[in-house]
Amino acid sequence: MNVNKMKNNMFIILFAVVFCFIFPSNVQAQDKDTEEEIKEQILKEFENNGEFARMQAYSSEIADAYIDELVKDRINQMNEASPLATDTYGKTAYCTVPVKKQTTTSNCSAATLLQTMYGLGKQSSISGSTDAQKMATLYNRYDNASAPGARHENSTGPLYVYEIALYLNGFVSSHKYTYVDVRGQGVSQPQFQNKIWDSLVHGRPILLHAITSPLSYYNGAYYAHYLSLDSYNRETGTVTIKDCHYDTRYGGAHQVSVKDAYNSVTIETGRYLIYGQ
Repeated sequence: MNVNKMKNNMFIILFAVVFCFIFPSNVQAQDKDTEEEIKEQILKEFENNGEFARMQAYSSEIADAYIDELVKDRINQMNEASPLATDTYGKTAYCTVPVKKQTTTSNCSAATLLQTMYGLGKQSSISGSTDAQKMATLYNRYDNASAPGARHENSTGPLYVYEIALYLNGFVSSHKYTYVDVRGQGVSQPQFQNKIWDSLVHGRPILLHAITSPLSYYNGAYYAHYLSLDSYNRETGTVTIKDCHYDTRYGGAHQVSVKDAYNSVTIETGRYLIYGQ
């Protein structure tokens, strides 16, 4: 055999061996760098977030696991296909939820969470044969230690924002739920609109931890109240609110401007947008 040809063949084999050993480690290093960058970005997003601070105070392990879950989810999103949950012309994003009237004056958190679970098609996972029983299950922190999420803080009472996100994330495999103090963390209206659009497009109904007075159908009435938002029309600048309120003047389906929806979570600090990332 030609000596030069043998040398070339040996070089090719040697290169292939070196490439196989070195390249995977480079890829792993790049993946690790990407993971760390995303984690740093997410932690920055949670700066000055009172609900995340509450989560950390309750359990640093739960908070750390939640952040790791969001990091993994965002990495997975890098390779996913485009979503289809929009109308034919791409003007409206939606993920329909029903209206479920709250059964007491204080369980709007459980009622709105139930509405969201219906929107996700997961309502049968909640203990109870009626909607009222399912609300009671959620209000009592799921009443089941094996349920996704966990019972946090008080064993009963209105659900904290972070508890809702943790609970919902037990039922979705991607586009995990996160939350932001819209005013406290300086979320602009365009940013708010992008977040609700992306969440709905990926099949994740929105929850607003709101103040009602900016919403036109409340006529200035002030309640601290949870609301579902299940559609957004970018052309008309309107959203659909599904309101669980016990008072028939306010409960039901309502179309309002996206500006009013934004104002309902910026009128005060400590009001949250809960959405799929």
